[in-house]
Amino acid sequence: MRRAGKLRPPIFKNSFFSMSGNVRRSQALHLFLIVSAAFLFQSYADRTTLQHKGMIFASDESSWKLMPKAKPYLDPKRKAELTHFLTSVVPERGNDLVRRIYRLYPYYAIKSEILDRVLPDKKDQIAIQNARPVNVGQALFTIGYEGDSVDGYLERLIRHGVRLLCDVRRNQMSRKTGFSKGQLSSYCAKVGIDYRHLLELGIPSHRRQELNTMADYQALFADYRKEDLPQAAAAIKELGTPAQSRKFPDNMHKPSEVYCAGSKL
Repeated sequence: MRRAGKLRPPIFKNSFFSMSGNVRRSQALHLFLIVSAAFLFQSYADRTTLQHKGMIFASDESSWKLMPKAKPYLDPKRKAELTHFLTSVVPERGNDLVRRIYRLYPYYAIKSEILDRVLPDKKDQIAIQNARPVNVGQALFTIGYEGDSVDGYLERLIRHGVRLLCDVRRNQMSRKTGFSKGQLSSYCAKVGIDYRHLLELGIPSHRRQELNTMADYQALFADYRKEDLPQAAAAIKELGTPAQSRKFPDNMHKPSEVYCAGSKL
């Protein structure tokens, strides 16, 4: 097994509209494919927020209705922007829209379950096959989520061919959408990534307070190696076992190796 380093966010050029009380033009979003189309887990959180505020009514996942309370947010300028987007930028609907996205961005079709129906042409399917992540063999990655969205985070895992995420946070809750244990494990399952929580390898939150200098972090990790890791032999063994047949990162609270426990394992 080799240590492959950190997974860094890719740069995306595709931009879309996003509305959660405001319409913002040209906001770059991380997208990945689930079943049939580019998808954002963040959209579920936004929809829940809009429902809670009484701005939309969603009878099911595919049918949303704008409520009167939301109309003040749709001034003429925003209506014009949305109309332009729907009629000129993406005038296609249904399979025609999916087909266009598949051809423009083959990577977003790598997990499609409707590929044969939407793009039966072998040339198109070869382009999608070539967009799949390259298998680099057994490897250990580290990855952090500070400053990232759950969609961008999962996209990085998918792009690097990760199959198992080992979460070594002591505290399984997060104020960031999608990063609490329940949500993250559910989202991982939806994109074909196994999830395992090894809380024994985390550092209690009360010991991560008042870390203001490099010396503070060095002292913390010195204690971590001396006091915590010897008590976590079983979890360390479990962390290493999947590496015999899988690639996986350990999920760290901080993206920098200097400031996170995951890089000390």
